[in-house]
Amino acid sequence: MTRLRLSDLMELQMEVLCSEPKKDKASLFSGTLTTENIAGKLLISTPSVDDEGCFNKSIIFILTHDQGGTFGVIVNRVISSINASMIFKSLQIKCQDVIGDNPLMFGGPIESEKGLILHSSDYKKDVLLKINDQLMLSSNTNILKQIAKGSGPKDCLLMLGYACWSSGQLENEMCSGKWIVTDYSHHLVFSKDHYSKYNEALNSVGIKPGSMLTGFGTA
Repeated sequence: MTRLRLSDLMELQMEVLCSEPKKDKASLFSGTLTTENIAGKLLISTPSVDDEGCFNKSIIFILTHDQGGTFGVIVNRVISSINASMIFKSLQIKCQDVIGDNPLMFGGPIESEKGLILHSSDYKKDVLLKINDQLMLSSNTNILKQIAKGSGPKDCLLMLGYACWSSGQLENEMCSGKWIVTDYSHHLVFSKDHYSKYNEALNSVGIKPGSMLTGFGTA
């Protein structure tokens, strides 16, 4: 796989977002997308995103994107002080030890007490949102009971909170070089090695971790 410098990659994406792309350059990076079709895609933060905030070195799965704004969840942030067993216990749901040991994910800073489950589509009961043929979003105790018994969806992330942008806000951030857009990867999203996801995501778009310079795209 041909590696791209961060500057080349961001130039390609900003051309697509902010002007008409040049066909010869766009062909170098097949993951470059317009903001009209980023629902179901992944956002990878660049060093232009705040160093101390929750979006630093984050990967966000975009659930919906339309004229009203954008809604997504962070898929590589673990809440270290809470695990799944504590959630099940608070809801008086008995769970298997191996399931209770699973981490609880920080989905984003909005409604940070709201529980969401991003899961594979083999479980279809009472879903909150069908994202595509592979993924669903749920938020109910019935799916938690099934997960606790080991009969829920094959793949799932239990999370609190979500991220959202008002209309045009995300597009402006992308044009300023804060985000890289790439295709959805089921393996990456549901990998249990949450602390390696960010570097793996960078590798997937041909960027060597550590090669990005703080402040790129802010001039």
